[in-house]
Amino acid sequence: MPPEPSPQPLDPASPHGQALVAAEAAYGDWVLSGGAAAQLNLAQAAFRTLGDGFHADGTPAAGSDGPPTPELRAMAGVVRYASFEAAGDAAQLPAAWHLLDTALPALEAAGADSAEDEEARRLLRACRVLRWHALCLLLEEAPAALGPAASPDDLVAEALRTAEEVGPLLAEDPGDRYRWHLGQGRLHLLTLTRHATEEARDSALAHYRAALDVGWDAADRLWTAYLGAEIRALWALLRTTAGPDELRAAADEMRHFREEHLARSARDTTPPEPWSRDAATYAAQLHVRLWGVARDPAQAEAAEPYVRASLDGAPDGTHTGLQLAVFGQVLTETGGRRSDRAAVDEGIAVLRRALRRWQPERDGLSVTPAALLASHQFARYQGDRAVARLHDVALGVRHLLTAAADGAAGPEYASARTFAATVGAFCREYSSLTASSTRRTLTTPPCRSPGKAVCWDASATRSPMATCPSTRRPPSPTSSPGCGRR
Repeated sequence: MPPEPSPQPLDPASPHGQALVAAEAAYGDWVLSGGAAAQLNLAQAAFRTLGDGFHADGTPAAGSDGPPTPELRAMAGVVRYASFEAAGDAAQLPAAWHLLDTALPALEAAGADSAEDEEARRLLRACRVLRWHALCLLLEEAPAALGPAASPDDLVAEALRTAEEVGPLLAEDPGDRYRWHLGQGRLHLLTLTRHATEEARDSALAHYRAALDVGWDAADRLWTAYLGAEIRALWALLRTTAGPDELRAAADEMRHFREEHLARSARDTTPPEPWSRDAATYAAQLHVRLWGVARDPAQAEAAEPYVRASLDGAPDGTHTGLQLAVFGQVLTETGGRRSDRAAVDEGIAVLRRALRRWQPERDGLSVTPAALLASHQFARYQGDRAVARLHDVALGVRHLLTAAADGAAGPEYASARTFAATVGAFCREYSSLTASSTRRTLTTPPCRSPGKAVCWDASATRSPMATCPSTRRPPSPTSSPGCGRR
């Protein structure tokens, strides 16, 4: 990131001095316009000419120290944040946060709080509030941009402390108060996903209820209420002690919110919002947990439509490897019960994607999806001798053997390890013969089920949704900017 610059004498008649004056004027025009898009575009162009230390795509600009004064750094940060909100471009967030973060101490040290100039006080207010919003969003969307030194828990704690500091600045406007509660709810949700404490759950629920109670006319009350349901679903999924009644109630709540939103979208002829996919993902996972906890195979069929809704048209990277593994198992299981070969193939394809995207530090042990993929495809290879199936077998075997070599697969997976060794030897021999063009018939080993390894112990699996809270952002705090000028 560009360093905070030291004050330097400036010639107003120089090109840089003229660019500075133009940037400050463009910022003032944008604020006076009430946040008009045309004036925002002009302010963006003016700060690009001045040089705010970052390229248009948000990446640091080598050799640029950025604006020469704290006031201009704050203005540049506000403009970057507004650009992020206007275009939904998360790449702008790190630049906005850095500019606001480095401007704030200097503005406070200069006494902007007690300045007679109302514009200086309003700029300081905007800097404090938008820095906090940027920090909250970065913690969710790009925590690495905040630097490797601080732990996520420390950053969340800082954001919660800052929330108390900016709270009095947001007391009068209902929209500001609504967003303040929403931001704190999200911070407690982040704590919940890491530590699953009752305190984090209760704090998140309290702020979401308070956001509803604000009564802001522009708030989407259905989505705000859904956020509370999301906390209850996470709480049920994150614990191994959740009973059938709690899981079933959480699944029903997700179904209700999703159906109500889809009905509203159909009535208004608007496309469903991303959180409807999140609701489907939660519902699918809750039914899978019920499948394990209640030993109720019918829950696989209950999960299937939500699995399909979650996967249908999902952008690349939407799901974790563990989520895909759970969904692949549901599709292979339900397709097999119906003797629906197409559904089984669909499930196999999802399992393949799961293993290719698997990240052990995030998704845990891959033995179950690996055993499912390898055993399914090897059994079908024995029937049709389709060589392409052996690629899937080899993929599953590699994961199984890696888990065995790392000591990650315990004695309960002994049959899976034996299966992997036997089938892996067959795959290696087949590959060797293919490479050497030797004509010899291989004896296919009998396909014995890896046993327990292919039975997903849903009651003991940490929810893969824990790292993927709702994808919708709260409304923009710059939609009516009180950002330094009247």
